[in-house]
Amino acid sequence: MTTPQDIRDAIEQFLTELYEKKCADAQKKRHGVTDEKKLQSIENDLTPYHPNNWISQKALVFAEQLKFGTHLAKHTHSDSKGDNVYFSAQNSLPENLCASQSVPQDEYILDATGNAAALPLAKFFDIAIGQTTLKQLLLQDNHAVHGVFADNEQQSLEYCRIFQAALKAENQHPKSDERNKQLLWFCADETEENKQYQVLIPLYPVALVHCLYNKVQQRFADTVKNGEKARKENKAYSQKYATVHDLAFVKLGGANPQNLSQINSKQGGKHFLLPSLPPQFNAGKVHFSRRAKSFFVDSLLYRSQIADDLKAVVESDKHTMDIRNKRKLALYSLCGKILSLAAVYREQPAGWTKDYALESPSEIYWLDPNNPRFAEQPPDWQQHIAGRFSHWLIAWLKKQFPHEKHHFNDTEDREVFKSFQAALLFGDK
Repeated sequence: MTTPQDIRDAIEQFLTELYEKKCADAQKKRHGVTDEKKLQSIENDLTPYHPNNWISQKALVFAEQLKFGTHLAKHTHSDSKGDNVYFSAQNSLPENLCASQSVPQDEYILDATGNAAALPLAKFFDIAIGQTTLKQLLLQDNHAVHGVFADNEQQSLEYCRIFQAALKAENQHPKSDERNKQLLWFCADETEENKQYQVLIPLYPVALVHCLYNKVQQRFADTVKNGEKARKENKAYSQKYATVHDLAFVKLGGANPQNLSQINSKQGGKHFLLPSLPPQFNAGKVHFSRRAKSFFVDSLLYRSQIADDLKAVVESDKHTMDIRNKRKLALYSLCGKILSLAAVYREQPAGWTKDYALESPSEIYWLDPNNPRFAEQPPDWQQHIAGRFSHWLIAWLKKQFPHEKHHFNDTEDREVFKSFQAALLFGDK
């Protein structure tokens, strides 16, 4: 639980560091200056940055010079003087839609536009206090922040309300700008004689765009680099990772992105553009390693996107009916997705497996049924594949949970075998 003293300590540290930086700058300005008036002017400029003065003499002024919001007007036109909007999602969206409501709460950010010289206020709001920030405490109207901005409790509460109004972009008379786009949206019933339109002014969804930016930037993570390296070297890779293709970006803010907004500065002015055309999937491409001796390799679990679900239900120490059903569902889902992947390979030209190191004739027949090497079906090929699948999956589970190896016994092996065999038989009908 965050206490008022925790907040005071964090604020004091921030203000002390800011003041020390300004003192260092002032010391450089004093060097070689002998004129008393100039020296006094330097001292006067430094006074508002004293920890006891900054909130009352600088922060309150900055609060009038910065405009915070989750949706900004300036990004649609850099000269726009329109107001920003603070949007707080109250309801979630259906899974097939994506908007600002889709951004996780811990990634939902506020941006700041206005006088670049006032951006220290944005850094002030970003002060980390335990697992949260001063900004979040203000937006939540946490009681702990009410008395931390001044010795006088009433004055501190007044400062608190000013900061909250700035963060929430509270404005009784919000205004647009002639440079902002406007849409006339038809909103009357078609049977009505008087056609009615609503004027809509699109604003830039910074919180959503910044969330996308962070996700795209994950392409530089070690997991992705290692995965790409393994793919180029034709090696198996057991970790799940995402890649983004056909990516473009637009630069906002020109040579000095800070002039547009704080987040724009953090992104170096770069905003990603995703392809708006429907994706073209090459379903016929074979992805597993030519040197793989079996179709059942660990990377298959991650390509089928079921590994996390499977691990989650196995990790549960509960043995309720609900957990047992979830484990069965995860196993059935895995069987279904692997059969779906296998169906893609079965559509390849006859004999495609000759360039691969697959050892099991049953697997080769399963994945390459029109291969000319087979005059007839290998005997009991479905049982052999189900057996290889069950041995592989149980071995993978033992590697993932070495302290619970004893749970993955012959009974579990038989259960997995029966499930996959049933899925194979059903798929061949």
